[in-house]
Amino acid sequence: KFMENRQPYNIKPFIFTYNLYQCILNMWCVCAMVYEIYSNPWFTGVWGNTPQQGSGGFRIAFLVWIHYNNKYVELLDTLFMILRKKNNQISFLHCYHHVLLIWAWFLVCKIEAGGDCYFGATVNSAVHVIMYGYYTLALLNIPCPWKKWITNIQMLQFTVCFTHSCYVLYKGNMPWTL
Repeated sequence: KFMENRQPYNIKPFIFTYNLYQCILNMWCVCAMVYEIYSNPWFTGVWGNTPQQGSGGFRIAFLVWIHYNNKYVELLDTLFMILRKKNNQISFLHCYHHVLLIWAWFLVCKIEAGGDCYFGATVNSAVHVIMYGYYTLALLNIPCPWKKWITNIQMLQFTVCFTHSCYVLYKGNMPWTL
């Protein structure tokens, strides 16, 4: 409604800064989570790694909490679409995805922020590095060699994270609530 009778805003410098922020933050999250997982004695492989009491799972919980809080920052994607009058990009799936993820990661942080939830946060952060890297290159009019693979990578992320979640649920490493 706010943009109904207004011209689109030219906010490319803000979007560029935002995309760069997302690339850096998500890359930091990936590196920090991978380091944390491999440097802990409770790590036994990619699937099913609930830390034992006193094993130092706090840092994973903190990194997952950072990942969760960034979901609120990601709502700026929608604001940028509105301010640029790119209404065709604001689909039901886009809105559903952003709202669902805020609630999903809230539950993860509230119920079980340590342990196996690092996996989904790490994979999602890695995919965001790829996505926001593409968005940054597109803003600079630089051709992106991985553009054609982004949707496939996102679908692979969904499949891998869903499979991991089913496995850790089956193994009893995660509460049924999640």
